[in-house]
Amino acid sequence: MKINGKDMKCLIVFFLLIFPVLIFGQTAETEPNDDILQSGIKIITANGVFTGTTSPSFEDELWYIAAGSSGSITVTYDEAPDGAGTIFLGLYEGSSGYTEDKGDDVACAVEGETFNYTMQSDFYYIIKLKNFPIGAWQFTVSGDASLSIDLSSFFASVVDQGIQLVWITESETDNAGFIIDRSVQDDFSSGWQQIASYQNNNILKGAGNTSSQTKYRFVDMNLEHGITYNYRLSDVDLKGTVTIKDMLSILYDIQVPEKTVLEPAFPNPFNPVTKITYKLQEDTHVTLRIINITGRSVAYIIDNKFQNPGSYSYFWDGKDDNGKQQSSGIYFLLLNTGTDRKIQKLTLIK
Repeated sequence: MKINGKDMKCLIVFFLLIFPVLIFGQTAETEPNDDILQSGIKIITANGVFTGTTSPSFEDELWYIAAGSSGSITVTYDEAPDGAGTIFLGLYEGSSGYTEDKGDDVACAVEGETFNYTMQSDFYYIIKLKNFPIGAWQFTVSGDASLSIDLSSFFASVVDQGIQLVWITESETDNAGFIIDRSVQDDFSSGWQQIASYQNNNILKGAGNTSSQTKYRFVDMNLEHGITYNYRLSDVDLKGTVTIKDMLSILYDIQVPEKTVLEPAFPNPFNPVTKITYKLQEDTHVTLRIINITGRSVAYIIDNKFQNPGSYSYFWDGKDDNGKQQSSGIYFLLLNTGTDRKIQKLTLIK
């Protein structure tokens, strides 16, 4: 049997990589963790065309296939500089480690070649380019590999009450929900704390199974002005597998009001709900409550809650603290801070 030059490249790489494994044993697969995003490895789904150009300092290039992918995947190495280089599908081994060995064979190809492989959901895969000089390259990934979610965007903005996170999924498979972590470190390496979970926040529950686009919003409140916050979004499938999807940073930079103000409630008179807005000049504890014309407390909107400078909005639906609907008439809104006391008349109509 005659072996051509391209086949020889794959065979050489195979024996160099598989021989140590046969002697020392195969390393167990490791679940992906923070290392993926910290290392700068690009996360991809199992479909797409990827292009680039190597630089003089180029060594290897890695693409991490999102955790939980399974099914048939086909990789075609469309273009390599001067026909050199090899593309591999390998296992993620933790701490940004990688091995081309999958136990049975090595899925690899040189320019113009294709390989096909059936991925298993309990393994974690990386596509790797290596061993070629400076020049342009392109490869194509296609297949029926499934993912828990297809995340198309994740962004943040500063709003009146804090930082609003918005993310959009194009499809979801067995998605139980999302987890949001936050840190204030200079990088994404440490200090993460969970601030919200689908387990105790209904707005973070996933859509389960859907092929339609779904948009999610979450507002992180009670933040400190002038601090840069890092956020990490993860999804959880119905088996409980947690997968980091994306991370971002945003400076919480708000315009501090010149004084504490209680804005006019709107609408007023109202039925059934009115919006209450106020602005705080400084850090303070706030109590916002409703009383009737006899001076009896009807409802506490917030009770001695610490809040930072900024603008806040709440709603009152005409009910007391026990959920009982109040009768039509005049009520008073009281705003108490450490240094200010504001009052406003409200009219509830039927």
